[in-house]
Amino acid sequence: MERKNALSNLLSFLLFIPVSFIVVVLIFIRMFIALALGVEDILLSENLYRIGSEFGVLLALVLSMVGIYIFSVILHELGHFLFGLVTGRRFKYIGFFGFAVIRGTDGRLKFRRLKIRGAMGFCCMLPRNNEEKTIPLAFYLLGGCFMNFLLFCLFSLAFLFYFGNFLLIFSLLLGAIFNIVVFLRNILPFYSSFVESDGRQLYTFLHYPESTKAFAKNELIDELIFDGKTLREMPNELFEPICISDIVTRTQAVFMGNCASRLLEEGRVEEAKKLMDDLLLYQLDLPVAVHVCLSCERIVLELLSSFPDRERVAQLYDKTLKKRMKTMAISTTVQCATYILSLLYERDTFTEGKSCYYFEYYAKKSLYPAGVELERKMMNEAKRRSLNSEKAEN
Repeated sequence: MERKNALSNLLSFLLFIPVSFIVVVLIFIRMFIALALGVEDILLSENLYRIGSEFGVLLALVLSMVGIYIFSVILHELGHFLFGLVTGRRFKYIGFFGFAVIRGTDGRLKFRRLKIRGAMGFCCMLPRNNEEKTIPLAFYLLGGCFMNFLLFCLFSLAFLFYFGNFLLIFSLLLGAIFNIVVFLRNILPFYSSFVESDGRQLYTFLHYPESTKAFAKNELIDELIFDGKTLREMPNELFEPICISDIVTRTQAVFMGNCASRLLEEGRVEEAKKLMDDLLLYQLDLPVAVHVCLSCERIVLELLSSFPDRERVAQLYDKTLKKRMKTMAISTTVQCATYILSLLYERDTFTEGKSCYYFEYYAKKSLYPAGVELERKMMNEAKRRSLNSEKAEN
């Protein structure tokens, strides 16, 4: 996984080569158009450096960059939304930069905070019959990329033929650059340990069509969670397991993670532990967030078992997991695990109090109250065992 991340980061960095080439081509075409029309181009003006070095202009350029970036992300997600409508999908939620508009079971739209690690924007459009088909799904996934490519073309045309205000000229060029970068970063099948790009998902579904079933089930599970359903209240047919040896995509691994969480909610602890071990030990391509939550849940189950295996806990609670838990501090699952670890494993009273406070703080914002309540019960059980242990020692 680390090697894949390193390679993906290298390829992302190398994107500057085609992007730089595109920028140079645009500037040269603009110069020829200016010469052909007999128009003075400020990009060729000797006063360009003086104008560009003024503080007000520099500030305006920075604000322009931020504004264009936000605009590009929003239009990318709206592209998914529009293509989803065209292919007959139904709207569930759309969000940007930690805020989302969610459609409830009553059809009303709700505005709330929602953050997906690794994604500046996100859109969820569900198939009408809860069954994914490859071609409509491909159009839906490509909707955002199409919108960015369209914006790149529009910004480029405006840049080529507009010879007025200096700030607007550079804003148009920045708009072209941002959108071609977003287009390439999403259309190419780059690997990411957090959120897969549209191109990566499309590549997966075209090569492994069977994974579309798991994708549809994951979408439906998310929808029911948003509607206030617990995993154990959901239909059994939604959680038909996949053999671990048959899992070939991240989507399937995430689905089995949902199955493990459901087993835990149903009180089938030993089955949940076995499935979690299989998912973690087989080194499946789990997103970082899912891997961290599964690892935390598995640690908690081990520490709360009748005969805790401290070696198994140490194996799971390694340096990588500790580092990732810090980056996912807003997760109640992480805070629950940190609290129980501080009580039953590390004996750290300071971390115990801190994690308890943050657990309750983030619990108020959780989209899944049933999961929070289960975690709270496990924290209370850990506290009870800790007190009994102290009494026995005294």
